[in-house]
Amino acid sequence: MAYCDAAGFRPVASGLVELAPADGNEVEGLLARVSADDADESGLAEITSPAFVVRAGPDVVAAAGYRRWPGDTAHVSVLTAEAQDGPRCAPVSAVTARRPAGRSPSP
Repeated sequence: MAYCDAAGFRPVASGLVELAPADGNEVEGLLARVSADDADESGLAEITSPAFVVRAGPDVVAAAGYRRWPGDTAHVSVLTAEAQDGPRCAPVSAVTARRPAGRSPSP
């Protein structure tokens, strides 16, 4: 997310993103539906925050979360289901996860 400036992060519509446990069925289900390489690259299995999920019906189609690092930094992880990998899902979940990770853009 370091390559994006504050203008690249817009408010998220209320109700679009839900909180889910990082080790819950929602995240595990999403990780199981993508390739092992994509799951590994996302880092989603290592988040320590809650997961910020976007659904299409009952299915989680995107999730983001973060793992705190030393020095008031955090690694943000984002994953979208391959069938839903569009221009909207990942940014919505990532913007939401970015705020509690301590990197909120100024209004």
